[in-house]
Amino acid sequence: MGLLWDQEMPQIIRKPFKEWCKELEELNSGMIPRFYQFTDLDVIDIQLHSFSDASKKSYGTVVYFRVVRPDGTITTSFVTSKSRVAPLKTLSLPRLELMGALLSIPSWEPAHLKPFVKNRVEQIHRLTESPKWNHCPGRENPADILSRGISVNELKDSELWRHEPPWLRQNEQFWPKIEKPNVNNQDLELKSKFRDISQNEVILENRGKLLNIDKFSSYLKLLRVTAFVFRFIHNTRNTPKKRGPLEIDELKISEELWVRETQKEAHGSEIADLEKTQKVSNCSKILSLVPYLDDKNILRIKGRLEESEFPIDEKKPILLTKNSKFSELLIFYEHIKTFTVELQLL
Repeated sequence: MGLLWDQEMPQIIRKPFKEWCKELEELNSGMIPRFYQFTDLDVIDIQLHSFSDASKKSYGTVVYFRVVRPDGTITTSFVTSKSRVAPLKTLSLPRLELMGALLSIPSWEPAHLKPFVKNRVEQIHRLTESPKWNHCPGRENPADILSRGISVNELKDSELWRHEPPWLRQNEQFWPKIEKPNVNNQDLELKSKFRDISQNEVILENRGKLLNIDKFSSYLKLLRVTAFVFRFIHNTRNTPKKRGPLEIDELKISEELWVRETQKEAHGSEIADLEKTQKVSNCSKILSLVPYLDDKNILRIKGRLEESEFPIDEKKPILLTKNSKFSELLIFYEHIKTFTVELQLL
């Protein structure tokens, strides 16, 4: 409300609050009959039934015994209940109901669900048996009282709260029937499908978040930082762990990654064409260079030296655009290494 501790509450809030405080005193006068002493001679079957419900304001669960006697009579009795205020963060009603009693439908596979739902469905599967879950109509659900609220006087007089729905004291054939809901993937909160990618592509897909090349002024530093990121990914997934100084192969993998990233930014459409049809469009600016993708998915060009015995990097050079940050760092690094030109000319 934005009030200080010594400021008086507005009348619109103070009045219902005082009424609520007064009702709390009446809770002591309410009684719920409980008797849980059973013997093998007294009963044929004892069951625990938990009802749950949720609203935007609260969620909760209430538990009852269902006892079947030798003469066929069925009795029910209140065991316990628990309710909580809904989180301040807005959640959908299905999520709130899931929190209320960790509800699930048995056919849902946890591995296909988003983490919030997945974790709770897995807990349900550990603690309960799938066939034991049923649907209870809203007004026949005693947990509905927890989710929408009720006055103390109404609670004391509620037969639904003290003894469960009347149909629970009948044979199971008379219980409400479950109609399979018609839900879509969005309602189920399924995880988005994704293709299996290598650890090299992890950085590519999230480069803007993990590594921003524009913040690097050194080519070698870019490769080293990238290599350490790859090493971290490797160490979280594999045993034994990689330790010590970076190896040449690790730096090479980092270099190839940034080559692919740079090429994807400059020639993404050509790369897509080559992956699909092994050739680029006739209107491509690099058509005359006869581009192709090597076994590492790096874009190279063919030329007159193709049949020579030169190394592949010389007879089929990698294609890089001159305007990229990676090319700038690479050129700067090579010129500094060979001292072939003054820095201000770069």
